This record gives sequence, structure tokens and C-alpha cells, in this order.
Amino acid sequence: MAGIEKDYYNILEGLKEKIRLARQKAALAVNRELLQVYWEIGNAILQQQKEEGWGKKIISRLAKDLKSEFDDMKGLSERNLVYMQTFAGTWPHYPFTQPLVAETQDELKKPGSTITQPAVAELQSAENKAGVIVHVAPAQLTKEELIKEVIS
Repeated sequence: MAGIEKDYYNILEGLKEKIRLARQKAALAVNRELLQVYWEIGNAILQQQKEEGWGKKIISRLAKDLKSEFDDMKGLSERNLVYMQTFAGTWPHYPFTQPLVAETQDELKKPGSTITQPAVAELQSAENKAGVIVHVAPAQLTKEELIKEVIS
């Protein structure tokens, strides 16, 4: 009977690890997609400003219309759209995280690897040390902090 128990716990531990890994991969995928969308929104604003001289009123209108369409989604305020615009302007050649995804997946396979979201307080203290590009995690990170967060 002891052998059956040992086999059961081995299977259980293996399944728990698979679930943890799947959760980590899902979190990475969500963050990657959100960053891509934030950059695309910011880039669209930048392009329109260059072509047509858009001002703050258009950003305000965009925020209102996007919030109206996606009322369940947070982060589409006027202030955040300005942050997205700053993000796209700071890194015009985004997506810079694509090559890092494979590296991160390799890191996730290591025993004990976890991905955590930094606390807002950590981000705010980082804000005093270096130029911050956009709003709260993962968007309120410097390029170095963002890369470190994706890898760790």
C-alpha cells in the first residue's frame, strides 16, 4: 500500500507543477498581449498627432469612447492613454520583449521558478531612481525593470 501512496504523491506533485507552469505561462501571455495593445494604442495616437496635429481633446475623447466600448476593462483613462503614448514614443521599435519570451519559458522550467508582480510601492520607489515610462505594473516600469520582470 505504501508504494501506491508514493506513486499518488509523485503524480500529485507532477500535476501541481504543471498547473503552476501553465499559470505562469498564462500570466506571461496576458502581460505580453497587454503591453502590445498599450504600445499600439500609444503608437496610433502618436501617428495621428504627427499627421493631423491631434491634441489632448482627442485623447480625452478616445478614452471616453474606449471606456464606453470596453466598460469592463481598466486602464483606458485619458491619463493612461497619455502614458501609452509616452511608452510608444520611448520605444518606437517595440516589441522588444519577443526574444525574451523564449528565455523566460526556459527559466520557468527550472524548479522553484516563479513570476511575481512587483508591489506598487516598489514601482513608486523605482520611479524616483530612473525615468518611468507609463502607469502602474507592468506599464510603470523602466525598460530595464520591464526586461528584468519578464525574465525573473
